[in-house]
Amino acid sequence: LFNTKFDDPSGLSKNNISTAEDLFRLSSYIWKYKNYIFEVTKLKSFSNDRHTWYSNNRLKNEKTFIGGKNGYTDEARYTLITAVDLPLGELSKRKIAIVLLNGEKPDVDTRKIISHLLNNVYYTD
Repeated sequence: LFNTKFDDPSGLSKNNISTAEDLFRLSSYIWKYKNYIFEVTKLKSFSNDRHTWYSNNRLKNEKTFIGGKNGYTDEARYTLITAVDLPLGELSKRKIAIVLLNGEKPDVDTRKIISHLLNNVYYTD
């Protein structure tokens, strides 16, 4: 990650800085080596002995959703990394990562991108 600096693990520090390219690289790494993280992001909630966490990801119920992470800070605005499995060919699906930064409604924008891909991209197998 050549253009990324993480200042704290919460993701809330104004000093956490990254690019769409680096976040795509991170998502690719997670998919390849730590795939269980995507499974966690599909959960509506997760509990342990002391805490329960609830997901506020608006895309988690989509049938094509593989996983993702949304966020917000004053500096970065709304951000969203989404991985989806799209039927872009007759016999197979394609895994697609979408990274949106500095947005107002990234879930709406992501749905528009997915719709565009489904209506305009086709792979022959």
